[in-house]
Amino acid sequence: MPAAAQEMCAGLNRIAAAAREPLPFASLDRAREEIVPGLGNHCWIATVEGQRTFVCSRGQFAPASLEREALGPMVRDCLGAERLPARHFDSTWRYRTPDLVVTVGSHCNERCHVGRSAMLTFRRRAAGDAAQAPDSR
Repeated sequence: MPAAAQEMCAGLNRIAAAAREPLPFASLDRAREEIVPGLGNHCWIATVEGQRTFVCSRGQFAPASLEREALGPMVRDCLGAERLPARHFDSTWRYRTPDLVVTVGSHCNERCHVGRSAMLTFRRRAAGDAAQAPDSR
């Protein structure tokens, strides 16, 4: 596995481990270093639909390695995640592990006027998440 892929897997696994903490992501609350390669320190903890969620986002000029089509398979391979079916008109890809839901999104590519953006979120799986069937892709 190339060094860049190893670094990405290490970052994704660190976030996945932090999601299992008694207070999800507590160990990442004040992290100042780059956890996900390419996202710098653009990560934070938010409350989304009543759950602590770890969010990483990069506005303009995100590297190609953070496009949904590149990062999604890394999430799948590094975490052993399965892809969930796309929601109607949803530009994000969702993956799940036994205890996590990970969302990967990007907008645009190098041909855009202002460049691409990227987003990655982690949250613990809720009881209703188990009812969704995996995507066949």
